[in-house]
Amino acid sequence: MSDEIKTEETAANTEQKTYDSLDRFAAESEYIPNGEGAQARPEPEQPQLGGEEIAFILEIGFGVVASRRGDHWKLKSEEAAQLGTATDKVLQKYLPDLQTGPEVALVLTAAMVMLPRIMTDQQLAAEQEEA
Repeated sequence: MSDEIKTEETAANTEQKTYDSLDRFAAESEYIPNGEGAQARPEPEQPQLGGEEIAFILEIGFGVVASRRGDHWKLKSEEAAQLGTATDKVLQKYLPDLQTGPEVALVLTAAMVMLPRIMTDQQLAAEQEEA
């Protein structure tokens, strides 16, 4: 029976500690993003999706198509830059408040690392089929 009492006391202590933690948490100043409260923290700067990033995405996309359909689909750097700039202007016109987050940075970084390798694999496979 003393084991039951100890278990109940331990459970009660754990429960009380949880309530105490919640009480301390509730007593803290409220966090308000970009608010005027004492605990307001600035939001981290978000990566921007601009003409250069769009040009890179287009180069990768056209590069994948070129590896399957032929080199005539590969964009020249100047073409990618022109398309990127034009696309950026259209996005700024129709989506001026477009916010990108760290997800965009992750996707762009992953694309920079993986897609050239994928394209090389596809080119090697095409060369092996021809041989």
